[in-house]
Amino acid sequence: MAMEAEAAREARAKVIAAEGEMRASHSLKEASDVISTSPAALQLRYLQTLNNICDEKNSTVIFPLPVEFLTPLLIPSLRGHQETVQMAEYLHKAEDKY
Repeated sequence: MAMEAEAAREARAKVIAAEGEMRASHSLKEASDVISTSPAALQLRYLQTLNNICDEKNSTVIFPLPVEFLTPLLIPSLRGHQETVQMAEYLHKAEDKY
């Protein structure tokens, strides 16, 4: 009898957990629908996530930076610097691949 009661409690707990997952997935879908309408909102959410990760003192964050952000930084130094010119050409080719 005790084993049946324990099994019934575990079954109810699994059902409750599944219902919670279903509600959470619906909420996430609604949030993604809202965020997808605004690139700025998506960027802010991304930065908020990075901030949350950084709250942990022992975490390492790899911050992906699009190549097109680097090109304007290189333009002032293009004058007379062959290595920089080669790097800019390399970045431009890499940009075309993706």
